[in-house]
Amino acid sequence: MTAADVFSDVDEDAYYALAVLWAVQNGITSGTGNGNFSPNQTCTREQIVTFLWNAAGKPAPTISECRFSDVVR
Repeated sequence: MTAADVFSDVDEDAYYALAVLWAVQNGITSGTGNGNFSPNQTCTREQIVTFLWNAAGKPAPTISECRFSDVVR
């Protein structure tokens, strides 16, 4: 399997293709939807936090308050 098999917008010769495939195989990301990875889009803070949370094994939260004033609950 290649990243191109998973995402229509990731060329199998792209320099990042193996990293994308690794991230999918390790449950870090599933892309942005509709068979896309969106490699040319800027990652949002929410996406980065999700990548890190997935990489850490999806630990349970230890706090309940949100420390970011721009996050709507």
